[in-house]
Amino acid sequence: MKNDFVILLLGRIIQIGIVLISLRVSTTVLPESELGSIYYLTTLQGLFSLFLINPVGQYFNRNTNKWFSNGVIVKCFTNQVKYIFLVAVISSITLIVLSRCNVINIGSSIALEISFLIFAMSLNQTILPLLNMLNKRKAFVVFNLFTALFSLLISLILIYIFEATAKFWFIGIIASNLIFSLYGYLYLRQIKCSSNKATEIKQNIVEVIKFALPISIATFFMWYLSSGYRIEVEKQYGLVFLASLGVGLAVSNQIFNIIESLLTQYFIPTLYRNIEGKDKIGRAFEFNRYLYLMLPIYFSTALVTTVAIKNLLPFVVGDKYYSVYVFSFFGIWIEFSRVTSNIFSVVSQIENKTNYFVPSYIISALFLFIGLNFFDYNQNKLCLIILVANIINMIVIYLLSNRLLRISIPYLNLIKVILYTLPSMMFFGLIQVQQQLSIVNFFLLRIWRFIIFRGYVCLLENKQ
Repeated sequence: MKNDFVILLLGRIIQIGIVLISLRVSTTVLPESELGSIYYLTTLQGLFSLFLINPVGQYFNRNTNKWFSNGVIVKCFTNQVKYIFLVAVISSITLIVLSRCNVINIGSSIALEISFLIFAMSLNQTILPLLNMLNKRKAFVVFNLFTALFSLLISLILIYIFEATAKFWFIGIIASNLIFSLYGYLYLRQIKCSSNKATEIKQNIVEVIKFALPISIATFFMWYLSSGYRIEVEKQYGLVFLASLGVGLAVSNQIFNIIESLLTQYFIPTLYRNIEGKDKIGRAFEFNRYLYLMLPIYFSTALVTTVAIKNLLPFVVGDKYYSVYVFSFFGIWIEFSRVTSNIFSVVSQIENKTNYFVPSYIISALFLFIGLNFFDYNQNKLCLIILVANIINMIVIYLLSNRLLRISIPYLNLIKVILYTLPSMMFFGLIQVQQQLSIVNFFLLRIWRFIIFRGYVCLLENKQ
């Protein structure tokens, strides 16, 4: 267990570096309008991935161990790939229709490119997490790292040969995801299942729909809450402002995405194994163990990153984006609210009541929609509206979760987190440096990385 965590930790630390380098490169080599286009188009890609692919993917993950034990995991994976391809085709047709109706501002070629992006990234994020679920940690980490690294390298080569546009940036991402999806599939076929003879398992479409449909409804509103609002922002302020907003929120988003994926990839499989065969009290106990591990890490990351963000930005964004730190402040707590909501939402999967949390996303998304369409707001108030919407979502999900399982919030641990991080927060708060690349900023960045890394080490020690 300890070796598995160390492998995932080291892999994610390297991936943090690659992702932040990619952000730095994209904000340096791409014009603001093209970077705005990237955030606009990834919003459209996210709609189909979250709404149609993610829910079925959760069903796939939930049944992975059973299918592997019965020797049919490759067959079930093939069916999943067929479904992803179907969604990609549907997305291309839908985007072209929406474009012709002037709902979105893209051409037919861009719609096709988005469909390729949906297929490539969804395929990659199906096969690689599958390897992790089957305890192939090293393969999972290596393929993930190479996917991120070659996405950056291929995109840079294409931009250098042709031109600095969103189109060639996306082609690099598509190519890398497809290449290492293929490697992941070949690796999967070499894994020997625990059963020598495959057992025929009929995938009940009604069962899949019953599981996935409530999640799809929730993820649609989740998509609007996390990125769908960008479509309205682009109409109101244009691609250049969308680039600044996207960069400001992307820094905190990337940090929390990588931390969340590290922790969930390590602890979620264990949580699912531990709840098997247990009664409601036992399931509540296991979930609270999971909560006590996750929440303090997220909270400490949010606290330290809030005071360190101004010193972090010069290393991860181009010079013209240094002023977006105001958006990043809001972004940190938007992300904290999001990942905390995700912790509580695990309860619905534990209790097999995936439709239970749909109202929370509807309420928060409607609040955001009303705030953006029926009230006057400036560029600074925009982030505040997004933050409040995410906090509302977090509170409602907690209240609903507590009705399914008795949840115990680790208040004492959170107080300890504040006390433990207080010296580092005071240090970053009192140090005043120019917002630029410098030796001082590099030193401060190293301190920030040490604090976050040390938090994971403490987590591992407590787990042991």
